Amino acid sequence: MAIADESVSAGHWTEKQYQSALTDTLPRRVLLVFTDQNTIRGFVVAAEIAREWELENIAVRNSGRRQGTADQLMEALLKELQSSRAECLHLEVRESNTPARTLYEKW
Repeated sequence: MAIADESVSAGHWTEKQYQSALTDTLPRRVLLVFTDQNTIRGFVVAAEIAREWELENIAVRNSGRRQGTADQLMEALLKELQSSRAECLHLEVRESNTPARTLYEKW
């Protein structure tokens, strides 16, 4: 939760929502964590509904910003979804969230 708290553009979930993402079997989820020198730098969470996926949350620690962490998370997520035969990935992003829009437009 500390990483999401640092990230103004991340979805600010409650502790219960994070626990649910880690423990619930439905919907199926992928949660990837980016580490560097044994420190968590960021994470991404996506959920599946009928072979369509939704990017639920992505957050990068302030110290990992502008270093390609979010790009690496997106690349890893897309590879994971490809291997599970995902048909598409949906996301919602505020128009005012320029850093997120810039990231997503790359993919």
